[in-house]
Amino acid sequence: MKGAAARGGEGGLSGVDSSEQPARIRPTQLIAVGLFVAVTAGLLAAYARTFATGENGPDAVTSPVNPSRRATVIRARQFHVELRQKFGRNGRGLPVVSAVDYDDAIDRLHVIVSLDHTLDEPAEARLSGMRRVLEFLKAFQASDLSCGTVLVTATAPIPGQAGNESEGMVIRCQFPKERLDRVEWTRATPEEVPTLAEQFWLYPDLDVAGESEHRRIQN
Repeated sequence: MKGAAARGGEGGLSGVDSSEQPARIRPTQLIAVGLFVAVTAGLLAAYARTFATGENGPDAVTSPVNPSRRATVIRARQFHVELRQKFGRNGRGLPVVSAVDYDDAIDRLHVIVSLDHTLDEPAEARLSGMRRVLEFLKAFQASDLSCGTVLVTATAPIPGQAGNESEGMVIRCQFPKERLDRVEWTRATPEEVPTLAEQFWLYPDLDVAGESEHRRIQN
């Protein structure tokens, strides 16, 4: 009797002994699990492609989809190591060049740099950013690396709504290679960077600082 009662308790709501009828997995459950795994794997791959770093530089450049650009992918990884050795760390103790990624699908090199100044000094941060972008473009042109487009983004601490700060993008500028090839780099200045870019964006505080400085010079 006790054994029967125990089995009845185990059967619970269904009244059937669970040991006699194992739970069935529905096809919709398998599809949901499969989608979750696929999406998670895609997000992890994208994160690793852009931000992963190792002891000697980034592992951010993945194997190319286009085999004809495999050499550029490998060279971009080497270029990141060279840039870190050349520029070292900024005034905040961070690597100046934090990531390098070559996207073979669109033939674009993306470099992420960390600014020396915080946004507490917007005019200095803007000037520092333009100087850093120009320094990188000169290093790129002096290298044997070739690609159709160069994208440079710069980061700095950005205040959040809760009052805390986090590293965020404050400069984004993109340059076509054919335009860079026409520049006389020995005479190029940081102030010319915005006009060289085909796409140029500044964090609002830096944009306002640039307009104020422009008005000051005109007056």
